[in-house]
Amino acid sequence: MWRTLLILTVLLTGGVDARLFKTPSGPVQMPPVQGQLIRVQQELLTPDEVIALMNSGKLDRAERAARAAMQAHPESARSRLLLARVLARQGDLMQARAMLAQARALPQWKQQNLGVPYPTPNELDRLVRSDPARSLDVLADVLLALGDDPKAYFLQARAYGELGQWQKGRAALERARALNPGLDFVSPSVLAALDQAMADELPVEKPDTSLSDVKFGDDGNPVMVQETPWWQRAWVWWMVGILSALAGWFTVSFTRWKKQREVDMRRTISPMNLQLAQEIQATEQQLFMREDAEARRKLGRLRNLQGQVGAWLVDPLSFDPPRIQVQFDRLWNASLSDASYAAYQQEEAARVAREAAEEARKAAEEKARRDAMPARSESSFSSRDSGSSWSNGSSSSSTDNSGGSSW
Repeated sequence: MWRTLLILTVLLTGGVDARLFKTPSGPVQMPPVQGQLIRVQQELLTPDEVIALMNSGKLDRAERAARAAMQAHPESARSRLLLARVLARQGDLMQARAMLAQARALPQWKQQNLGVPYPTPNELDRLVRSDPARSLDVLADVLLALGDDPKAYFLQARAYGELGQWQKGRAALERARALNPGLDFVSPSVLAALDQAMADELPVEKPDTSLSDVKFGDDGNPVMVQETPWWQRAWVWWMVGILSALAGWFTVSFTRWKKQREVDMRRTISPMNLQLAQEIQATEQQLFMREDAEARRKLGRLRNLQGQVGAWLVDPLSFDPPRIQVQFDRLWNASLSDASYAAYQQEEAARVAREAAEEARKAAEEKARRDAMPARSESSFSSRDSGSSWSNGSSSSSTDNSGGSSW
């Protein structure tokens, strides 16, 4: 009995030891939080790479990379600085300035002399005229670093005007006037040209926002619902029916017109083909009786004209019987002899020269008109303002080390 108890004790002890010292066969599982941190570090970009994404217009990717760097390096003021610049270019200046304030509060800001880079107004004005799309990115840095500056908003309005985005341009110009009603720093001719260009654009009509009911969505936020009266819904269906009937009538009418057009074409072309066939037959008989070089050239011209007549039948929509008849008569007369063909070639050369001269004249006038536009050729700033400093007296940021290879 004692022997049996001793054997059971040894077996039980060995089983426990086996379980305690057993080596796991699968891979070691890491805690979820540690695994997430390792993934963030693997996907982390350098500050220079984030700036490259930002300057190439890939703002969403640049924002994600900056936020990942901020999560991986909470002490990094540079990550918050780059995130602020990206947010400013996305148009979220309020959040961008809040992020910039967080960056300035960290020790790294002063230790590494960080700052937002921005040029002088004159430098930015030249960029607006040469590359307005690029200037909008630089203006975002100016508005981030200096706050609401009327010169920055005016240059933004001018850049939007160069790009034809008049609604945004008007909004930026209104902000500039709200900060500086007289805009005394602007060249009068440039301001007049910009105001005129924006006034020529029709204002965008806002839709009727009168609401008859307010409901709440699944997220608890109010959802505006505009009820449409029954007579308006019936009117829509009436309009659908009328438009369908008009479409059917147009299709039938167009089909009939096209068939009649083909009849008129053949009625115009048939006498031409008959006239050509008779002349070609007569010329071939002449060549059969006696070889004649001029008659051989005449036969080639007549056959070319025959091919041109066939080409006129290809496009019935642009077929114009009077115009076609005039062209046929000119080509017919030019085909009859070498002398008439030489005269025709001289007339064509003179016509081409006249058209080329007219095109050159129009191009020169268009170039002169573009060069004379004050909105592109003149500086934005008046003679009383050199454009060397912003409204708060700052000229440019001498600090630009937001990039680098490490955070």
